[in-house]
Amino acid sequence: MGTAACNRTNPFFSEWDTPYGIPPFEKIQEKDYIEAIEAGIHRQEAEIDAIIAKDDKPTFENTIAAYERSGALLDKVTGVLFNLSESDATPAMQAVVEEALPMLTEHNDNIFMNPYFFSRVRELYDTRSSLGLTAEQNAVLEKLYRSFVNNGIALDAAGQERMREINRSLASLEQKFGNNVLSETNSFRLVLTDNGGEFADEAAIAA
Repeated sequence: MGTAACNRTNPFFSEWDTPYGIPPFEKIQEKDYIEAIEAGIHRQEAEIDAIIAKDDKPTFENTIAAYERSGALLDKVTGVLFNLSESDATPAMQAVVEEALPMLTEHNDNIFMNPYFFSRVRELYDTRSSLGLTAEQNAVLEKLYRSFVNNGIALDAAGQERMREINRSLASLEQKFGNNVLSETNSFRLVLTDNGGEFADEAAIAA
């Protein structure tokens, strides 16, 4: 039994041979999420490093499209994690999300504060009118460029560190707010009274 456990493969690391690509929920364990997120972050970091390392002139294909194709594993695991945590928000799932958020926030900051990556995106953005892009390609380019700007790429080192602090705080506060709302929703009860057939809050009745 111990050997079988050691040989177990994280479901996120393999293709899902399921109808419509539905996640095999019965095979996924809570520990699989963080392991897959860590692997997904490392994999996307390597994919972005490969984009930056290119010696050729930036093009939509070798920079923007390459970025859009990156992070497949990370998208796979976070898509399951956040959808499931909203529909089946057990304390254990909430704990997984709380552990994952700081990692994902830092990863996002590392991407959109990377000056080498931004230099390639900016070169394309500044010459976008002459690139012959489709409307869809232009929208993707502009969205990516704004992501850098909005995340503080133009700030100095102190400003970027402050931005990182704000992003970490916001991620934590958003999760706490969501958990509090869920807790209040789950604790709410309605009871039918014989007082004119009205519905009343159970807490109000007790008072």
